[in-house]
Amino acid sequence: MALNWNIETIKDFKELWIHDPQGHGGTEQPYALDKKTEMLIYATMSVGINEITKKNWKKFYVRLRMAGLNQSYNLGPKDILRHIGLHTNANKMTDAKFRKEVEIRFERELDSYDE
Repeated sequence: MALNWNIETIKDFKELWIHDPQGHGGTEQPYALDKKTEMLIYATMSVGINEITKKNWKKFYVRLRMAGLNQSYNLGPKDILRHIGLHTNANKMTDAKFRKEVEIRFERELDSYDE
């Protein structure tokens, strides 16, 4: 399934596009999404929350931290607040499923230390 996304309900969403005269990702498009927006779009899959709202932005950030993605992407609470309105078609996860997924990821990382 392709990841579809929409940023048009984010306040001042046009400011999230940056001028890229060289073309982003090998395309000839003169504009590209800023890196934090792009990272948050993909993070929706990892955190199991497919939209950022006023009601769930804290939960989104907590899951981002639990998954260790806030450091990888250099994202803070202000970045999540800035993206209220972001929506994707990522699969949703319950809290229990998300915690289990994080546990599995950590265990896989540790497997590389087994002899």
